[in-house]
Amino acid sequence: MRVLGVDSGAGDVAFLAARHVGPDGRVLGIDRSPAAVEAASERALALGPADRVAFAVADATVLPKGPFDAVVGRLVLMFLPDPVAALRGLATRVRSGGILAFQESAISSARATFPAPVFELSRRIIGETLRASGNDPDMGLRLTALLRSAELRPVDIRGMSGVSALASLWFKAG
Repeated sequence: MRVLGVDSGAGDVAFLAARHVGPDGRVLGIDRSPAAVEAASERALALGPADRVAFAVADATVLPKGPFDAVVGRLVLMFLPDPVAALRGLATRVRSGGILAFQESAISSARATFPAPVFELSRRIIGETLRASGNDPDMGLRLTALLRSAELRPVDIRGMSGVSALASLWFKAG
């Protein structure tokens, strides 16, 4: 498989994807930050998958040429000014029948399994900080609506609970 990791930061998602691309597969992780790309590239050399994972400085709205078999991202859409346009653009880089997979925050849904005042305070502060900076801490709750707005078809939607309360969405392009 050929996979594009969007706004890959230190490369965690790209490294996870590299485990699934097969011996001839490749993952390209892109990020706007040259420092993040440099750090991720150094990690690839240290961790060993450097033959399957590469990183490049690029913006999620100005993408490398496809086609890719999959495009993946974690906590990406919540920081983009127009996530619907980003999804439409990303879908053009995925081969017909390919997969776009995003994991986004649903901070208002995060719950502790036992009374934890520090957790509740942290959750509230993180949510307020993200909202104050113009970002959507509950993007994960809106993934299906984003898909419909981008005219893409959901295939599998999974919600996860726990400390991070992240919602995942997988869908096929084309």
